[in-house]
Amino acid sequence: MEWFGIVTMRRLSILVFVIITTLGISLGMQAQAFPLLLKNDIGATYQDLGNIGMAKFLPYIVIPIFIGILLDRVNNVYLLLLGILLCVIPLFMISITNSVTEMFIWQLMMGASHSFLWPSSESILSGDIKRRKKYIARFIMCFVAGMMVGPLLGAFILEVSDDNLRLLFQVAGGILATSIILTYWMRHARPQKKHPRISFKSFAKIFHFPMEVVLVMLSSALFGLIIAIHPAFLSDRGVDPSLILVLFFVYGASRMLSMLVVPRLHDHTAITLTACAVMIAVAMAIFVFETSYAYYVVAMALLGTGVSVIYPMCLEVILSRTHRHTHNIMIGSYATVTGTGRVLGPVLGGYVASAFGPVGLYWAFFIIGVVVALASISLHRKRNTNRLDQEWNALSDSDA
Repeated sequence: MEWFGIVTMRRLSILVFVIITTLGISLGMQAQAFPLLLKNDIGATYQDLGNIGMAKFLPYIVIPIFIGILLDRVNNVYLLLLGILLCVIPLFMISITNSVTEMFIWQLMMGASHSFLWPSSESILSGDIKRRKKYIARFIMCFVAGMMVGPLLGAFILEVSDDNLRLLFQVAGGILATSIILTYWMRHARPQKKHPRISFKSFAKIFHFPMEVVLVMLSSALFGLIIAIHPAFLSDRGVDPSLILVLFFVYGASRMLSMLVVPRLHDHTAITLTACAVMIAVAMAIFVFETSYAYYVVAMALLGTGVSVIYPMCLEVILSRTHRHTHNIMIGSYATVTGTGRVLGPVLGGYVASAFGPVGLYWAFFIIGVVVALASISLHRKRNTNRLDQEWNALSDSDA
């Protein structure tokens, strides 16, 4: 029976990996084109880009709280299927929409889809405690691998379709729709869940990890900024749409490669997370001071590594220090923190860009990145000092 459980878990994990890869390809194809479609075809302003970016991630603040409860009561595969459907429909609708208001609505629905997709997938994969680190890292690696391939496929479609941005959304929707078939094979594979007592106080336990929360907020805010506003910023600096997609290929490649080494970095969590904050600050500085495409390639590689490593490492820190029975609640809380950051990124970016110019928002994130890096270094030193004090006290007691 134990052998059967291991085989079932591995089968589940492989199917989840394939599904998240199709999501990554779909997102990689059209996410960077969306700001260009808004700005060039519909005439949206930077403030509109920020507001619509907020709409995409706004549901990710509220819905995961309830998903965290449902994960213990509903077959997670059904939640995953619902997330796929909520993502496919808006993709086809965006391809025929011509107003900012309608785009806002469809982005709200796409945001709701991610609220179902990510927590349910992470819950399925975290069922195997021994392989959780590896599964979560590979899960994100598959997603970013899809996001790496997506821009290249999108660039090819733009080349052969004479820069038809709307076609990208139709193709992206079709690719993601294939995942619906995979969920059919998973529907009976998930074991029955227990129904623990609901305690909303459990959601607040996420704030017992303040440094991890701050880092995840920074990482997710930058992710929202990169998706919602960054392509328009690059376009204003004279970068061709096809070359913008190539930059996002570099971004995806750096994310995928970083996921390969994440399982080996968990013994050096504090140093790794500090290094990620430093890489983010350096990337922001490049966008502020440089206009060369070669420097942009370096910045996107640094940004991809810094943003990506933070997510799985902070999640593992939180799950490893909480009781197994509250893991789904913590996953829901973690998704809420992530959604909050993804909302703040486009919102702050849109308003700062409108008030101080596009470079102003990169200045803001450069300063934030430096502050977070310094705070992480300070906390790391404090923890080391406390550990040495405890060891010294223990040694003194033993001598006495």
